[in-house]
Amino acid sequence: MGPMGQEAGIFVDLQDTPMFKQTVDEGQASAKKLKDRCAGLLAGAKKYRDALAAMSEAQQSFAAALHDFGCGGDEESLLIGSAVMSQFVKAFRELSYAYSFVQDCVDKDVIEVLQHTWLDEHMTALREDSKKYERRCAEHEAARLKHLSLKKVTRREVLEKSHADLAAARQANDEARYELARHLNTVEVTKRHAFLTMVVGVVYQHLAFFRQGATLLGRIEGPYSDAMAIVEVLRKEGAAKQRALDDMIRASREAAAAREAIIARGAATAAGSNDATDGSNNTAAASSSSAGGIALPAVIGASTGGFDSPMAAAAAAAAAAGPFGSSSPLGAGVLQNAPAPS
Repeated sequence: MGPMGQEAGIFVDLQDTPMFKQTVDEGQASAKKLKDRCAGLLAGAKKYRDALAAMSEAQQSFAAALHDFGCGGDEESLLIGSAVMSQFVKAFRELSYAYSFVQDCVDKDVIEVLQHTWLDEHMTALREDSKKYERRCAEHEAARLKHLSLKKVTRREVLEKSHADLAAARQANDEARYELARHLNTVEVTKRHAFLTMVVGVVYQHLAFFRQGATLLGRIEGPYSDAMAIVEVLRKEGAAKQRALDDMIRASREAAAAREAIIARGAATAAGSNDATDGSNNTAAASSSSAGGIALPAVIGASTGGFDSPMAAAAAAAAAAGPFGSSSPLGAGVLQNAPAPS
């Protein structure tokens, strides 16, 4: 117990007793576990900070790309809604700044506190105090044993020097013990509120981030509603224009199909007329050939008197007709001008 009946942290008393050493061992084990937990939280905080930095940078890049895409003063930008889009670009940029604020909070209030205050300061000091206490305990024990080993007949100045060395070793041991107890108690007492304070600060910055986001949403809610109304009108106009184009395409296809049908009917009619003309010509040719075949034997029969036999007369008639046939005027002339055999 401390003064006025208050508890002195984790220590009941500070005498160099087995109970004190047991409390020191328990405090050191607890500090080692706390160090491992701080290291894990530090690694997660660094990843979160890097993610926030990447998100802020990505949002800035997206806002810049969106500005280059549709916030210019050219006609194309005006057609795709540059007036409203520029307000959205501004909102994205402000959100990226809000991410930067959260990143700075995590960096300063979490990473620096864990790294410098706890791992580098408290844990390092506790490790050094533990080594110093062990060294002072060994020195005190050696001085005590040396003093006890002196004989009664030892000279007075030697005894006085040994007694002074023992007292100095005991005092150094006490100071090392007090310092170790102070750091162990500081770690145990401070951790009960320091980490909660750290996390509360980060949460508060997130609340500020969300409030800023809500403010931005409230500010762009009007432009958003206007943009959605414009989009609905433009979508209907676009659908009507698309239907008109589809009607034009369908009419063009129907006209082309009708034109092809007319051309096909004309071609079929012309082909039928040509077939009829070819049939008439073939019929006339066949009739002429039949008539020539009947007259030729009569001519040949009238002239068979000059040949030795009917077979000879037929051969002469075929030779006289030649390739022109008996119906040809040339073939008939040959037959008429053929000299009579003697």
